[in-house]
Amino acid sequence: MTRNDLPEGPDALGGLARQLIDEFSTVGARLRSYTDVDEVLTDLSRASLRLVPHAEHASASRRAGAGFVTVGATSDVPPQVDRIQYELGHGPCVDAILTDSLFNAGDLRTDLRWPEFGRRAAEETGILSMLSFRLFFEDADSAELLAALNLYATKPEAFDEIDETMLGLVATHGALAVSAVLQSGQSPTRVASPSGASWRSDFPALGR
Repeated sequence: MTRNDLPEGPDALGGLARQLIDEFSTVGARLRSYTDVDEVLTDLSRASLRLVPHAEHASASRRAGAGFVTVGATSDVPPQVDRIQYELGHGPCVDAILTDSLFNAGDLRTDLRWPEFGRRAAEETGILSMLSFRLFFEDADSAELLAALNLYATKPEAFDEIDETMLGLVATHGALAVSAVLQSGQSPTRVASPSGASWRSDFPALGR
């Protein structure tokens, strides 16, 4: 099923739920083949793009030392947007990770939570809406891992409650897959992918 096949109307959630099951059946089948957490996050990012109806781009962000890294970007847009967040130390995906929250930014041009980030993201990348959801890990092996799934759109007010629900389901089930990889003894993370889709920024002021 492609993104163009996503159901609409009263059957939307039921159809999306069935597709979610299919997506995680695939992830589950691949668990033994993953070599590190970034591979799982990349698959989750791609699944988010397929599952969330109004998403145009997707990525995952995770904490890396004193900064953050973007992995699994589905285009060159997420790293451009995330670069601004990492430079400023705030934005939807950064704040989702640091404050354990879901952030739905309906119009970055007017969002008072991130005025500088919103202005630059809109002007430099054309992105007006973002949706970010923290992945929650409960086991000790994942205690040091902080990550979030991020969605991007060029339309204002792009993401609705169905989008939030679907991203939350991907993040919830995805966290279980990440924990399974860590418990299997695979390498926790790597900073950059061979495609160059990852981008890292360190800054010392986090949490102060």
